[in-house]
Amino acid sequence: MKCHNGKKEFRCEECGKECLSKKLLKRHMGSHSEDRPFQCDICSRKFKRSYEVTKHKKIHKGEKNHVCDVCGYATMHKACLETHQKRHLREYMFKCDVCGKGFFSSFEFREHKNIHTGEKPYMCDICGKAYTSKNSLMAHKKTHEPDAKPTEKVHECKMCSKSFKYRKSLLVHVKSHAGEKFLCDFCGKAFSTKDTLKLHRRNHTGEKSNVCNVCGKAFSVLYTLKVHQLIHTGEKPHTCDQCGKAFTQRSTLVVHKRSHTGQKPYQCHICNKTFVSRTLLNLHLRSHGDHAYYKHSYSVVNWPTNGRKDQSERQRKRSCRFNRNESQPHIEERRGSLVCEFCGKICSKRQIGVHRQTHSGDKPHHCVICGKTFISSAQHNSHLRTHNTLKEFKCQTCGKVFALNRRLQIHMKSHSEERPYTCDICNKRFKRSYYLIDHKRIHTGEKVHECDICGYSCIQKVHLVNHKKRHFNEYRFECDICSKGFHTNTELQGHKNMHTGDRPYQCDICGKAYPSKTNMMGHKRAHHPDSRQDPKRYQCEACCKSFTYKRSLLLHIWSHTGESKFLCDICGKALTSNETLKAHCRIHTGEKPNVCPVCGKAFSKASYLKMHQLTHTGERPHRCNECDKTFTQRSSLVIHQRYHTGQRPYECHICSKGFVSKTMLKTHQNTHNLFSPNSSP
Repeated sequence: MKCHNGKKEFRCEECGKECLSKKLLKRHMGSHSEDRPFQCDICSRKFKRSYEVTKHKKIHKGEKNHVCDVCGYATMHKACLETHQKRHLREYMFKCDVCGKGFFSSFEFREHKNIHTGEKPYMCDICGKAYTSKNSLMAHKKTHEPDAKPTEKVHECKMCSKSFKYRKSLLVHVKSHAGEKFLCDFCGKAFSTKDTLKLHRRNHTGEKSNVCNVCGKAFSVLYTLKVHQLIHTGEKPHTCDQCGKAFTQRSTLVVHKRSHTGQKPYQCHICNKTFVSRTLLNLHLRSHGDHAYYKHSYSVVNWPTNGRKDQSERQRKRSCRFNRNESQPHIEERRGSLVCEFCGKICSKRQIGVHRQTHSGDKPHHCVICGKTFISSAQHNSHLRTHNTLKEFKCQTCGKVFALNRRLQIHMKSHSEERPYTCDICNKRFKRSYYLIDHKRIHTGEKVHECDICGYSCIQKVHLVNHKKRHFNEYRFECDICSKGFHTNTELQGHKNMHTGDRPYQCDICGKAYPSKTNMMGHKRAHHPDSRQDPKRYQCEACCKSFTYKRSLLLHIWSHTGESKFLCDICGKALTSNETLKAHCRIHTGEKPNVCPVCGKAFSKASYLKMHQLTHTGERPHRCNECDKTFTQRSSLVIHQRYHTGQRPYECHICSKGFVSKTMLKTHQNTHNLFSPNSSP
C-alpha cells in the first residue's frame, strides 16, 4: 500500500532520488558505490548485486527461457521480454514532443531530448569531451584504455558469411536477403528498415528539420548537419597516418588512403579503367555517353576482405563450388584414404570433411563464452578447457602457466637446444616439424598465401594475417612513448630499446651492439659478408644490382621507373617511401632531432649524427684493401677505390670527360657554364 498512499520520505544524498523505504534507499545507494563484491567464477567479471551475477551466468550457459510469441525473439530476463513485446504494440510510456519518437523509460527519453537541445551532460574525466548519452561516453572511454580491443564481429549471416558486432545489425541485414522491404509511396524505392525509409521520404517532402545554429543551413539528416558544423569549428578528426593530412569525414579519408596504397576498387565496365571512388567513376562514365552513366554497370575490384561485398561473393561462389564437388566428386581414393582435390593432401574418410573446411573457411563450432570459432569439435573442446580449467601446469624455466599439460610440453621445446628436424637440401635444423615444412617452401619457391589487396605472397599464413593488418593499421602493441604501433611484442621491445638506449644484441665477430636483432643481422650482412647465410637473391633487371630483401628491390625499382607514391606537400618532390618523405620534410621544417652529446651539434638524420660522432672518436672503420688508407664513410671509400681501378662512371655530356664522383662532375660542368657565350658577366 505504501507505493500508492505512502510518502517518499527517504532521500538519496547523492542524486536527490526519493525512496519509499529505508531498504529501497539502501539498495539504491549501491548504484553510487564503486564496490563490486560479487564475482563470476567463469570470466571473473564483478558486479554490485548478487542477482546481477545470477543473470550474467546465463550468458555462459546460453539460457534464453523467455520467448516472444510474436516474432520468436528469445531473452534471458523476463523484464527484457516485456519491454520487447511493448515494441510490437507501440505502448510507449514517454513520447518526444519535438519529433514524436516513443520511449519505454524516462532515462532513454531524457537522453533523446539532449539531441534536440544540444545539451551534453556526460563528460569524459580524462580528456573533457562531452556526449549526449551515457552509452556514447562509455564507448569513448574505451579508446583511452591501453588494452582496449575492438568488439569482435560474432554474429554471422548464414547466406553470405558477412559478420556483425550486434545481433540487431544482423537482423536488419538478413531482411535484404529475405526480400522484406519498406516501399516508398512516392517513387516505389525499397528499403530494408523503416528508419531509412523515413529519411528517404524527406527527399520528396523537402523536410529539413536539422538546422545549423551558426549559418542557418538546414539538412534532412542529423549526421549531415554534424559533418557540416565541422566547417565552422575547423575540426578535422580523421587524420591520415601516412602523410598527416586531416579530413572532416571518414569516407574522404578512406578514399585518400587509396592514393597511398594504389588501390582502385571501382572499374569501368566499358574500358576497364579503375578509380579510387564511385564519384570519379560516375564522372568518367559520362565521357562514354549518358547511356553508360545511367546504366551504372560498374564493377568493384580489389576490395578489402573485412566483411565487404566481394568477400561475401567469393565465399558464396566458393561454397557453391564445394556443393558441386559433393554431387560430382573429384576425390581420388588411395588404399582406404582420400586425396583432397585442392591441395593434394591425403586424409582418412573421417578427416576429409574437417580438412576441406580449411579451404572453405567454414568454422561451424562456436564458443559461447568468448565467441571464438573453430573448424573441428576437437579444437572447440580443447579451447573450452581454457575457460573451465584452472591453469595448473607451470613452466619451471620461465614461469609461464598453461591449462593443459600437452601445451606445456610443446612450450618446453622453446627452451631446449635440441633441433631434431633437418632440411635435406641445406642441412638447416629446426625444433618442430612444421617449421621444417615451411622452410622447405623457400627452396621450392612455393608461396601459397596471397594478399588479395596488393598481391603480396608469402609461405606462412600467419605472415599473411600480419601483412593484412598493415593495410588497416590494426596493431596489437603500441609504444607508450611515441605511440608507434607494432604487430609483435618482439618488434615493440626492439623499438623501446631505441628510447632507453639499451643494446642487448651483440655481434659475435666484432662485438658491436644493437637495440634489435634485425639491426644486428643487418650489420653482419654488411660488414661480415662471409658469415652471411642468406645471399642477395633479388636482382634488379635494369642495373643488375642485388638485394637481400624483396622490399628493398621494389624501392630500388621505383628509382628507375620514376614511380613515387609519396609527395612532399611543400615543394612537390616525389619520394619512394614514407620514411624518406619524413626525412625530406625536415629540410623544410628545420627539425634536427638527433643531437651530438659531445659538442651539441644537431642533425636531421640519425645516420648523419653517427658519421659526425666518428670525428670525436677518431674511428675510421672503412679501409682500402689496396693502399690501407682509412675513411669514416663507406661512400668515400668507394670513390677512393675508383682511383685504383680507373673507373670513371660520371661522364660530361659536353666534352665526354669522365669523373669518379657526381660532385666532381658538377664542379667540372660549372666551367662550361662559366665560359659559355650566353653566361652573364
